[in-house]
Amino acid sequence: MRLTMKERQSVAAVTAQRYKKGRKKDRSRILDEFVKLTGYDRKYASYILRMYGKRVWVRNNVVIQADKRRKRKKKRKRIYDEEVLRVLRKIWLIMNYMCVLSSQLTRPQKP
Repeated sequence: MRLTMKERQSVAAVTAQRYKKGRKKDRSRILDEFVKLTGYDRKYASYILRMYGKRVWVRNNVVIQADKRRKRKKKRKRIYDEEVLRVLRKIWLIMNYMCVLSSQLTRPQKP
């Protein structure tokens, strides 16, 4: 009989601690036990044990979160304020939404 999801998560929590502390031979044995117990594929099981306690960010949504000590990097501060951005957008509109690449194509080439 297979374990329920809650049971697999609790087994992963306990096993991940041993897995992270163990040497390579120990990790291989621990991984074998974990695969046998949970029925996971070996590659996925090693991923679960490695990533336990870390956060994985996908498009600003937390997928895996187990360690509250790790923090997400802060976003950079804005360089321009709203007034400057409004003027830059007007210039961009006047220039027909030209980007750097297209501006390089329109400039005359040096001989």
